[in-house]
Amino acid sequence: MIEYTVYNGDGRVVRSGTCPPELLANQANQGETVVLGLVTQEPEVRQVNYTYNRMIQYPPIGEQLDAIFKMAKALSEQGITLPEATSTWITNLQAVKDKYPKGGV
Repeated sequence: MIEYTVYNGDGRVVRSGTCPPELLANQANQGETVVLGLVTQEPEVRQVNYTYNRMIQYPPIGEQLDAIFKMAKALSEQGITLPEATSTWITNLQAVKDKYPKGGV
């Protein structure tokens, strides 16, 4: 569980609480800022946690991994020699994708 505090655009505390890390993105509305850690009343002490801000802006991990897979597969198909572990990874992931195609049941 992670402690968080949500501030509005004026720097006022809107709400605070604890939640699992994967639910942090659901805690703030547009225009609000989430700060991780203990609630502090001094505005100069408040720091926006860049890790959280990056986390909510990046695509989901599954999409990132799929992009890396597609890049590695494309490099391999172009004849670029990849490390053996990467080639094995591509083969294993492709087998899963073939077994459970997108849109399949």
